[in-house]
Amino acid sequence: MQFKTIHNLEGLRQRALEWNRLHAQASVGSPAKRSEPLCYFINTFANEQPWQVAMVENRSSEIVAALGFLVERKGPLRIAKLLQNPWASCADLMLLPGFESNGVQTLLKGFNDLGIDLLWLDWINEQGPNWSALLKQIPNASRRIFPQYHVGLIETDTDFESYFARTSKGHRKKIRSRLKKLGSRGDLEFRFERHLNAGELESRLKEIFDLEHRGWKGKSGTSVHANAGCFQFYGHQAIALSRSNSFAISELRLDGKLVAYEYGYLNQRTYYSHKVGYDETYSDYSPGHLMTYFLLKHFHETGTARRIDTMGEVSEATEKWITGFETKSRAIITLNSKSRALLPGLDLFRWGKRKLGRVDDFGPPPKVIAPSTSSEARAPAEPFLGFSPDQPSSC
Repeated sequence: MQFKTIHNLEGLRQRALEWNRLHAQASVGSPAKRSEPLCYFINTFANEQPWQVAMVENRSSEIVAALGFLVERKGPLRIAKLLQNPWASCADLMLLPGFESNGVQTLLKGFNDLGIDLLWLDWINEQGPNWSALLKQIPNASRRIFPQYHVGLIETDTDFESYFARTSKGHRKKIRSRLKKLGSRGDLEFRFERHLNAGELESRLKEIFDLEHRGWKGKSGTSVHANAGCFQFYGHQAIALSRSNSFAISELRLDGKLVAYEYGYLNQRTYYSHKVGYDETYSDYSPGHLMTYFLLKHFHETGTARRIDTMGEVSEATEKWITGFETKSRAIITLNSKSRALLPGLDLFRWGKRKLGRVDDFGPPPKVIAPSTSSEARAPAEPFLGFSPDQPSSC
């Protein structure tokens, strides 16, 4: 096993085909972790920062482990953090099945050789196969794991009416009422589109992010248009994912006018809900819930996706729809005695917060919809042309 690092976009582009092949086999899931979206993320958000990509190769020079990270210095410590921010998460631990143990061991040794003292890993699924393989290699005395938030999941492999009937009575009544009232104002149309060319994508993205900017996100400075480079990033990401038939844009329109939208992507029959929004002048009609209603109905009936990952923290709104959840956590991993000496102080700090009643803002597990019964019919499957690991890539 050989540890290598890449710290320029050209080097990453040269390994794009191999990177995507590893992604297709490594149980990562989100297609936003492929080479092209990762390149666009780095170019937009991290190109002026000390980023690197760590790789482990086997004797055949095949990539069997990879992780993109930033290096920060805090006092005497050099800390590695994942390539991610509130706009996107485009880096994850990838391990080729069969090489998990050796791949992790070589990665950890490589980090030591780079002079990394501590890994600070946010928003990871510690129960996932890749992260759990890494954490198994770390003694309890050298790590701390803190839950951060719950992400909602929705299984869509049953009949839609059976699923909807399991939601709360009040929720069903509200959705039906809003559908009727909004529909009485004109022609209500739901669109789910995946096959758009670059020009069409740019036009649609401009429309949805213009809508976002006119609302509270624009006023608070958190909209895509209010942040330099973000619109270009989402455009490049959408085009890259469209090449592998992995991008989808959903719209709810009233007499042709955009009322609500969703920017998402698919991989291995899982749909990832990245960005959602609606026209706030229609807020009395719960347009976000209506968008979810139509999108879930579409997936149940077509089989395009069997599962939805809502990506963000479970809210009061998403809790009404979810059938399950996973927990995202922060893992702090010390790689030497210098960084390990900080853990008792961290434990004491958290103990003090608890004594003062200032616990971390992490609530109880969310409520979920009751599971389906085995007698419920499965939705018909639709052929899904997903990503091919041998597809050419040009970051």
